[in-house]
Amino acid sequence: MKDSTKHINDYNVLQNNLNEDGYLLLRNFISKYDAEAIRKKISLKLWNVTESSSSLIGEQDPRSRDISLNYNDAYSLECIHNIWHNSKIKSFFNKLFKTEILMHPMVILRNSYKNTYTSAHQDWPQIQGAKDGIGIWIPLHDLEKNSGRLEIAENSHKEGVRQHKPDNFTGGMALDDDQFKWLSTNMNAGDAIIFSTFTVHRTEKNTSDTVRQSIDARFQSRNSPVCIRSLEPFIKDKWENIYKNWNDKTNARYWESYTLNIEEYDSYFEIINAIQVMKNFSQDRDKWQYAVNKIIARSSSQQIKELAKSLIKNND
Repeated sequence: MKDSTKHINDYNVLQNNLNEDGYLLLRNFISKYDAEAIRKKISLKLWNVTESSSSLIGEQDPRSRDISLNYNDAYSLECIHNIWHNSKIKSFFNKLFKTEILMHPMVILRNSYKNTYTSAHQDWPQIQGAKDGIGIWIPLHDLEKNSGRLEIAENSHKEGVRQHKPDNFTGGMALDDDQFKWLSTNMNAGDAIIFSTFTVHRTEKNTSDTVRQSIDARFQSRNSPVCIRSLEPFIKDKWENIYKNWNDKTNARYWESYTLNIEEYDSYFEIINAIQVMKNFSQDRDKWQYAVNKIIARSSSQQIKELAKSLIKNND
C-alpha cells in the first residue's frame, strides 16, 4: 500500500492521493497508547479480560449471544465516541475536505473472531447520502498477516456503485474478490486507513489466536446530503441510553446543532439482497440458513424479517 504519512500536513497531496488511489494510509493517526487503552476498555466490557485471546473468550460475536457478553455496553463506552472529537482529528478532516465536516455519530467497534472475515464490498449502498463521504478504520492493536487486516481493492473507487451479490457468510452484500488486485500492510495500533465510500474493501480471514479489534467512523462535507441512518446508533438502542453513564456529555447529539440536508434511507439495495438470499436458501438450505438468520436479526424492514422467519418455519 502507498504510505501517505509523510504528507500528513500537505492536504493538497492527501486529497490528490485519495482521489487517485481511493485510500490513504496514515501511520500513528491516533497514539498507540490511546488505541490500546480503548481496546482494554472494550475487552473488559465484553469479556471481563484485558487481553483478546480467542482461547479466553471463544469465537462467537457477542451481538449474537446473551447479555452476559454485552456488546451494547461496550459500544456505549465514552471513549469510542469521543475519540473522534479530538481537536487534531477534527482539524485534519476540516482541512482535508476544505470545508466544515460532519462526523457520522454512527461510529462502529468491530471484533473479528478466529476464522471470520468481511467479504469484499462498498460502503455506499449501506451508508448512502454524500458522494464525498469517506471512512476511517483504525486497529486497536498491532496487526500482521492473517490477523484480520483491512484490504483495499486497487483503483476500485472510480466506477460508482457496483452490482453486489449476497454473501452466504454474512447475509450482506458482497463482490467477487477475483476481479480486484488487493492491497494490504501490517499495521500498528493507532494507524489508520481512510477510504472513499465507493472504494471496494474487505478483511482477510483472521486465523490468529487473537480477536482483531478495531474502530471506524465516517466523515463527509457538512453541506452534502446525509442519510438519516448515519445519525442513529450502530446498535438498536437510543442515544440517551448510550450517553447515560458518560462523564462528559459535551458531544452528546452534537449534530443537532448543524443545519443538515437529511435524506431518508433507500432500502432498495437491502431488499434486493434479502430476496436473493431467501431465493438461494430455497435452493440450498444448509449453505444459506446462516445468512437468512442474519437478515432476521438485522434487516431494517419488518416485512423482510417476517418473510424470512416464515421461510425458515415452512422449511422445518
